[in-house]
Amino acid sequence: MRTTLLQWAAEANIAKKTAGNIVSKLMKEAGLEIRKRQEGPTDEEVAAAAEILAFAKERYDEEKLVKLLRLAAEQAGEIDEENEENEETDEAPVSKAA
Repeated sequence: MRTTLLQWAAEANIAKKTAGNIVSKLMKEAGLEIRKRQEGPTDEEVAAAAEILAFAKERYDEEKLVKLLRLAAEQAGEIDEENEENEETDEAPVSKAA
């Protein structure tokens, strides 16, 4: 429904942002849809990530740095997946030591 309304607005040359705001208000008022905004990282998380990156840049050349950061991100994704599976089965969260 939202997509159709936005498509009609585009065909009527209504700015995408304006149309999106109007459609969201209409749908919310009608009780049809309430979308939650995704929360971004906190200031503390951004600072911690910058600290980790600065540390890694001091230790490794650019090629190795990119490789290691990709590997770390991949491993973090695996931990997230395992924790999600454990939440479904009410098991304790998984934590992997370095």
